[in-house]
Amino acid sequence: MIAPLPRHSFGVLCRKLRWLLFLSAIAVLGFSTRAATEAQRRDHLGWILKNLPDAPAWRAWQQKTGALPPDFDALPSANFLPDPFKFHDGRAVNMPAATQTRAIEWMTTNLSQR
Repeated sequence: MIAPLPRHSFGVLCRKLRWLLFLSAIAVLGFSTRAATEAQRRDHLGWILKNLPDAPAWRAWQQKTGALPPDFDALPSANFLPDPFKFHDGRAVNMPAATQTRAIEWMTTNLSQR
């Protein structure tokens, strides 16, 4: 059984959590990136056409549609990918046979959400 925290420890923990939330909010709001302008996206397209190997099918599609590269900073990110060597309940994948079980667990969890 886990012993309860002493009353003074709980207060210290709450103060630390408040500071952590406060500093996190400042970091998120203070370091936000701005969306790329259309001119910046056109410049990026120019760089792509000049520096990357030619792909005739892509170039024909781009000229036909006039599409610009996406604003990558505005796209959502997935920074925290799951650990492939741990089950969702925290157990380690330590046997070769468990890798197949973990793969099935990952597929049922992640592919069913789409």
